Amino acid sequence: MGVIRAVQDSELWHAGPHVGHFYHMLVEMWQINPLAVKQVSGEFELLQTLKELLGDASTLGARQRAAKDAFSIMSDGVVNRVWDLVCRLGIDSQTNTLSS
Repeated sequence: MGVIRAVQDSELWHAGPHVGHFYHMLVEMWQINPLAVKQVSGEFELLQTLKELLGDASTLGARQRAAKDAFSIMSDGVVNRVWDLVCRLGIDSQTNTLSS
């Protein structure tokens, strides 16, 4: 997780109170597919990375697909957890109604 650590501490990222959520999202995306997240340690490296991405369509496409796939996997997980919670609450309420 050291790959993502600079994002949390970096002056380049100002997400206010949501920085923790943003950091955890990036870590999870990186764990799903390391191409989904690129760490840079300063302006020079940021500019180099932008030149690389914008100068090579195949590199940009690979990273875009990786990020999209990782985000999709994460989103599906959220939807599944919410659905499971709704089902569990529905079963609990039916059980409580039957036992009353």
